[in-house]
Amino acid sequence: MANQFNIDYETFKAVCPSGTQPDDALFRSLSDAVAAASRTVMELAGPAFSEITSVLSDESGEADPCRTAYMSAVRYICNRAYADTVPHLDLVLTSTGFGVVSNANVAPASRDRVDRLLGRLEAAASDAMDDLILSLRYFDSWRETHQADECISSLFWLARHLRRIGLHGATRADLDRVRPKISQAEAELAALISPEMLAAVIDSQRYPSPPGRLMADLQRMCRNYVGAAVDGKPDRMVFGRSILRFLCANIDDFPEFAASGEYAAITSEKYENRADDPCFFFA
Repeated sequence: MANQFNIDYETFKAVCPSGTQPDDALFRSLSDAVAAASRTVMELAGPAFSEITSVLSDESGEADPCRTAYMSAVRYICNRAYADTVPHLDLVLTSTGFGVVSNANVAPASRDRVDRLLGRLEAAASDAMDDLILSLRYFDSWRETHQADECISSLFWLARHLRRIGLHGATRADLDRVRPKISQAEAELAALISPEMLAAVIDSQRYPSPPGRLMADLQRMCRNYVGAAVDGKPDRMVFGRSILRFLCANIDDFPEFAASGEYAAITSEKYENRADDPCFFFA
């Protein structure tokens, strides 16, 4: 599997300079982890996998979605394999690189230094996976797959989206950790603007070309709402009111909301702002 990405020792050193050694012993110890990370990429890419790896026979060197996805995959595989293997190696990190644990002349690296290295590797692997998912949206064969459904099923589908809730430098592990709160907040949002409208906003993220201005504005406003809800901030009600005003002001551009029961409730002449109404505090 690793050979399908042409990952050799030189490639590994270019992606992970801290793994540079006098020989390739460290790199050879990563072989199982490289294969596992490669399988992760293959499963994620699905039908687009063969297109991504086709760059190995393309000598043009021109930047295109295949090459961008390929390089993102290589970065992910190298960093993921390195991060997964370091804790199990009989090596220690020193100021000049790794040393063999059994060598009495090598002082073991502090736990703090090893943790910092692992933190950098986790962050690099997370950034590479974000970039790979972004690149996969360019492949028609990928956008309608179950892999795409799983990757882009939320307003928060990149680790970098967590910056909206103050988690700078967050990784995809952080995204998984916060996911239950995000899902709860998106359920609240769906009750506000209708499940159909929220689904349309989420689906609009599958395409690489920027959405129209109105949809881009709605994406941003919805993420602000979810971010505030995840943080437990009461100002999410302010965001909610802004979203409803925005949708109503541009109703012709959002047919999913126009056809919803939520919009009908807002515009009904018989509508009353009762405390038991789902839109009560947003009116």
